Amino acid sequence: MTLRDKVALVTGGSRGIGRAICLGFAEQGAWVVVTSRTEVDTAAGAEFATYAAGTIHDTAQMIQAQGGSAVGIKCDVTQVEDIRHLVEATLTHFERIDILVHNAGIDCESSVVDLDLDLLDRCLAVNVRAPLLLCKFALPSMLAQRSGAIFCITSGAARGYRPGRVGYSVQPEAIIPAAVWLAQQTATSFTGQVVERADFGVTWGPEAVATV
Repeated sequence: MTLRDKVALVTGGSRGIGRAICLGFAEQGAWVVVTSRTEVDTAAGAEFATYAAGTIHDTAQMIQAQGGSAVGIKCDVTQVEDIRHLVEATLTHFERIDILVHNAGIDCESSVVDLDLDLLDRCLAVNVRAPLLLCKFALPSMLAQRSGAIFCITSGAARGYRPGRVGYSVQPEAIIPAAVWLAQQTATSFTGQVVERADFGVTWGPEAVATV
């Protein structure tokens, strides 16, 4: 299987894990739609500037510089109309969506007692509502073409709570082989699974499937 000439839409694609996924897909020949709300880099002086820096246009230009095809589209996934426009713009530009990756996510660093309500609402909007809305708007096209792959990136906090916060601690490039493999799957080969990236090739993935 290959990603050549597939159209991949990746949220949170301006930096970190999302950027790594975009670059990995492009290396496999996919056309990539890089999206996040970041069009201006404000990471200067940040604690983890290496992975916090970048914009959607930076990622698109990195792909283009390597001979790939990419476009950056701004989208705040807390806004319904932004998500609707993102899907419509992707279909206008590429005429199809083959791969949908929801990678955008935010931390919610607080105990329950001290939780700020605005932060809670934003967390739910980005981490829970946005993936559903992306599917709502993208699925009609994917169903019509009778093909496509959808997966979401979460954190270890989905399986084990870290006191006082929900955290993210994976190094970005480690996601590429697993993301590429997932993007190549169909509903008959791999579907409805919650998997750990660290188990790729052990309990799931090409080597694991080959030994079943």
